[in-house]
Formats: sequence, structure tokens, C-alpha cells
Amino acid sequence: MNALAPAFPRDAAVLPSAPVLGRKAIELEAAGVTFGRGAAAVPALSPTTMDIREGEFVALVGPCGVGKTPTLLTLAGLVPPQGGERTTRRSDVAVTP
Repeated sequence: MNALAPAFPRDAAVLPSAPVLGRKAIELEAAGVTFGRGAAAVPALSPTTMDIREGEFVALVGPCGVGKTPTLLTLAGLVPPQGGERTTRRSDVAVTP
């Protein structure tokens, strides 16, 4: 076999390109989260804006304490944002500061 020959024969099936992403499934707009109250309040998520579209895979990476878990909890609807807005295709949750 020639070292410069293609790895697949010419008539091999062509894999499709990246899938076309659908409409927005979840959107955070300036959503922030604070745990605790008063002097004990700890900002867990600075106001964050992001979109996740249908068919999209998303990974949150970063060092400890940057807000990965509060972001996931907010995206899942388990913790409401204390400011900003979380929107899904099925319902809106808006919070005024």
C-alpha cells in the first residue's frame, strides 16, 4: 500500500459534517446566584450570559470555586437566579433584582 494513499477507499461512505444546531433550548441572560443572606451571603455565580441550543453538547470546566455547580443548578432550574433571567423553550423564569 502506498504511504500517501487515502486511508479510505474512494467509494467509502462520507461522514456527515457537524450537525446543524437547532433553536435555543436554554438561555441565561445576566443570571447570577448568591447563597446565604445578609453578612453571610456568598456570590456563587457572577452575572452570566449563555445559550445552549438543541443538539449541542456543553462542558463547563474550570478550577474550584468559579461557579460550575451553581451554573448547572441554574440551567437545570433547581436554583433560580437572583438577578437576570433563565429562559427555556417551555417556560420563562424572570427575576427582577
